[in-house]
Amino acid sequence: MKLHLRGAIRNVTGSCYVVETASGLLMVDCGMYQGSRRLEELNRLPFAFDPREIRWVVLTHAHIDHIGLTPRLVAEGYAGDLIAHPATCDLADIMLRDSAHIQEEDAAWAEKKWRRAGRKAQRPPGPLYTVADAERTVPHLRPLPYDQVVDLAPDVRLRFVDAGHILGSANAELSLRNGDSQIRLTFSGDLGSGDSQIIRDPQRPSGTDFLVIESTYGDRYHDEAAARTQKLCRALTDTLGRKGCVVIPAFSVGRTQELLYSLNQMEEARALVSYPTFVDSPLSINATRIFRKHPECFRRELVQDMAGGDDPFEFPNLHFIRTVEESKQINRTDPPYIVMAAAGMCNGGRIRHHLLNHLSRSQDLVLFVGYQAENTLGRLIRDGRSPVRLLGQQVPVKAHVDAIDGFSAHADRQGLLDWFASVPEPPAFTLVTHGEANASFALRDALQEQFKARALVPEIGSVVDLALDNRALVDLVVQQETRPDRSRPAPAQDAGPAETEDQ
Repeated sequence: MKLHLRGAIRNVTGSCYVVETASGLLMVDCGMYQGSRRLEELNRLPFAFDPREIRWVVLTHAHIDHIGLTPRLVAEGYAGDLIAHPATCDLADIMLRDSAHIQEEDAAWAEKKWRRAGRKAQRPPGPLYTVADAERTVPHLRPLPYDQVVDLAPDVRLRFVDAGHILGSANAELSLRNGDSQIRLTFSGDLGSGDSQIIRDPQRPSGTDFLVIESTYGDRYHDEAAARTQKLCRALTDTLGRKGCVVIPAFSVGRTQELLYSLNQMEEARALVSYPTFVDSPLSINATRIFRKHPECFRRELVQDMAGGDDPFEFPNLHFIRTVEESKQINRTDPPYIVMAAAGMCNGGRIRHHLLNHLSRSQDLVLFVGYQAENTLGRLIRDGRSPVRLLGQQVPVKAHVDAIDGFSAHADRQGLLDWFASVPEPPAFTLVTHGEANASFALRDALQEQFKARALVPEIGSVVDLALDNRALVDLVVQQETRPDRSRPAPAQDAGPAETEDQ
């Protein structure tokens, strides 16, 4: 009985773990790598396991860095279920189709450039997978509500617990029988911040023997909820008041809906003058529709407001943009206005065209409200790089650039520690994953210092024998741990780049 760590190790994308059980292989998440070209090339490597030999796949939530390679897995022979919360199933349907469409568009563009260049370079690869692959994947989705226990096999039991990250996000709690003994293994998935205006707080997890915990913000803290709202209102008022435009790269699932809710609240409180606001993302529009279908994931107060007829995602002067022509028309609109578009890290999508039109305008604002992974365009802009290469051009950055990390759907350092403290019994062993190296080691250090936890930052490809006793396990894997080359900074209050999500 072993745990294989295959992704999201010392980085925040490509989440993937494989558990060997007596009844077969179980995969937790099958995510896409995002960020630098070097990282994205990992998506084309062969799977570490033959997809035909995987018996079950469990998905913790619908972000592409957790589900994005499932169409490739199915295309290469996986025939089982993709088990996820019902809201995750609904979101995965639209997310996978959208991801496949992007794959096809990017491949067609690369092929066109190759032909124009006279075919001198190596021919670019085709799409990672196609829309047809995504459509064949969707029927594999199998819903499992929170707190419902399912026996996948006589020796494998699964339960989802609300992780409070995005709609349908879950901790995956596994109970594995090994002879006469039972091993409890918990994957945190991505944990919520606990101050979402829409999604419920993370639920208290069950006791566990082995814990795999994310560490996206393991070395930093978020703004308080009231402070982030004030900062957003001030940033919008200042920019729109000087006839500037506000461009917000926003992840389609989670962040866009949080922003719409905040703008709705400001409108109702008359804290913000009504200006044209554009949501330029068909995926965001479809995701918002799915949010309305799943009030079981919402805070009680929001459910009560909706029962009274209030739509938290609608307000005057809000325009949802679907077509390319409508998107182009935005840039012919007289300022001031607000535009939200995907992708959240500016690594694709319509946001790049809006940045091309606004980065060089000194009266405008580019406002980041989510994590920018290393080597993405969003990270370069946020870190002050100018000029930046965008759609084949060198574009000077004259616009104001600001960030509000408090809107993150991830728990910050304190939230992660509080969630760990809520586990009824301290885990016998904890693996810290899903974070850039400094963040993972900072959280590992805090777990050891505050809770005397046996915690490890593993290396990619590490294998943990779950059947070994705790002391032998520590001795087996601790030698794999290496620290980053540079010293780790102390935790900072909203300093520097923040988190990684996906589309």
